[in-house]
Amino acid sequence: MAGLLVQYEDLVRVAGRLDSATGRLRQVEERVTDLWLRFSALGVGSASAHRVTVRMLEARHALRASAAAVDELADGVRGSARAYAEAEGRVRGRILHGVNPWFAPGVYPRAGGFPTLQQAETGLASPVSETAMHAGLGLITATGLGKLRPVDVTTLPGKTETVRAEGTAAWILGRSDVLKRENDPGVIEVIQTVGADGEPTFVVTLPGTQGIGISEDSENPFDVLGVLEPTVEDSRYVTAGVAEALRRAGAEAGDAVILSGYSQGGGHAAHVAVNLTEESNYEVVFLLTAGSPTGGTDLPPGLAALHLEHVQDWVPGIDGKQNPDTRDRVTMTLTDPVAIPEGEDAGLGPAHRLDNYREGAARADASDDASLKAALGSLGTAIAAGSIATRHLYRFTREKLPRRPVRVVPPGPTPSPSPGPVPPPGTAPPPGTRGRVRGTGEDYHPPVGPWGK
Repeated sequence: MAGLLVQYEDLVRVAGRLDSATGRLRQVEERVTDLWLRFSALGVGSASAHRVTVRMLEARHALRASAAAVDELADGVRGSARAYAEAEGRVRGRILHGVNPWFAPGVYPRAGGFPTLQQAETGLASPVSETAMHAGLGLITATGLGKLRPVDVTTLPGKTETVRAEGTAAWILGRSDVLKRENDPGVIEVIQTVGADGEPTFVVTLPGTQGIGISEDSENPFDVLGVLEPTVEDSRYVTAGVAEALRRAGAEAGDAVILSGYSQGGGHAAHVAVNLTEESNYEVVFLLTAGSPTGGTDLPPGLAALHLEHVQDWVPGIDGKQNPDTRDRVTMTLTDPVAIPEGEDAGLGPAHRLDNYREGAARADASDDASLKAALGSLGTAIAAGSIATRHLYRFTREKLPRRPVRVVPPGPTPSPSPGPVPPPGTAPPPGTRGRVRGTGEDYHPPVGPWGK
């Protein structure tokens, strides 16, 4: 990772220096052109004077050709830098081949060749991981491929939809499946229902990662770049968007809020739960995550949370930390063997599939385990069984990046033809022309060089 970052930074630095060199070459070309014009205006008719003007024109052509070549080289260097950043964003599951814990055999076999949860947590459990995350963000941002920034919230038009709500983990996680199937970029769901006490409850579901690349024009906060926001920015931009969506859905101070998310969505949901508890008047009563890296998030005391993970899913371990084991916070680790369904894409590994976690959520609901029953008990209070709920959809879009100004170096002035002295016998015509040398009868050809034809 460090080696790649150094190479990238070197490329960016070289491109900048090449741009500076191009500017200097253009300036020298302008000076040579100015001298040529002034010298030609003197009308000196000697053979030596004419040779000087010829050499000036040759130098001018050489400078212009060199500047164009350096410009082309700088563009190539910038293209290489973008290629490095794009390759970095496409890395899936195999990050540092030299980190033995990541690739060493574990208690549980790999699924589809992907690392296990334990391998990910062990291999990335070092202070370097967060530094690398910040460095990765800096690398992507410096290329102009995108940057984390505030989001705008848009209420999706259309008829309000009603759904039947259930106070179970399976129903909550099922909302992630609905968003996944609809696959509407940047869209989150807020469901307004009532609790057993008749008071309002709002269920917020955040989507998993949408798309597989990093685009300069991407405005979706849940794209690949969005994976960095929980770690680098504590999901502060997504939090602001969720707060605005809750306000538009009619949530008021003191209303109960449930947050849920799968994969990237769960990482955001954990941070949003913390931020809303500290910065808003809402009462966050439950958090559900599935296949999400949440070990580095300190949840407030009293917030009931259920984290679903799988021993063969490496994604929840990319923060290098296990979830704290507290009275309010329960992690259910699935151990059933998984495989890639025939004919389907491996994605981030078979264990990371949402279907696996939905089955796990159903098992959690049916479990007699005391810790699970305690964690899920708050759901039955917050959502009345069989209640009719109202569904709201909101689209999050990142604020547009200001367009970077394009620096255009004006070409050097083109001298206008003007009558000059007749060259003496034996003098060649100016470069770029063909003819005979006056007084010799010999054919003339322009000087040979990178600017010649």
